[in-house]
Amino acid sequence: MNDIICLSNKNNALILQSIGVMVIVQTNPMLLSESYKEILQKEPKIIIIDISLSKYLSDIIKKTEEMIYPIILWLPFTKSDMGKNFQEIEVIVEHAIGISVT
Repeated sequence: MNDIICLSNKNNALILQSIGVMVIVQTNPMLLSESYKEILQKEPKIIIIDISLSKYLSDIIKKTEEMIYPIILWLPFTKSDMGKNFQEIEVIVEHAIGISVT
C-alpha cells in the first residue's frame, strides 16, 4: 500500500518516485476520473494532484472532501501553473491541516 500517490498528466511528476511516491501519469482527460477512483481503492493517506487537472476532477473530489483521508494536495508541476488558484490552494491546505496558513 502506498501512503502517498500522485496523479498528473505530465511526466515531470515522475520525479516524486525518487522519494517513494507512487506516480500515475494519465494524459487522457476522459480517463482522469477513473484513475482517481482507482487511486481511492488503494486507500492512500495523501493524494497529490496536478493543479492543471482541477477542471477535470474538482467535482469528483468534492465527494471525498469530508473524509479525513485522503488529504488532497493540489500542486503545480509547471511554472505556468504556479500562480493559478493560489487562494484555492490555501483553502485546501487549511482543510487538510485544520488551520489557516495565512
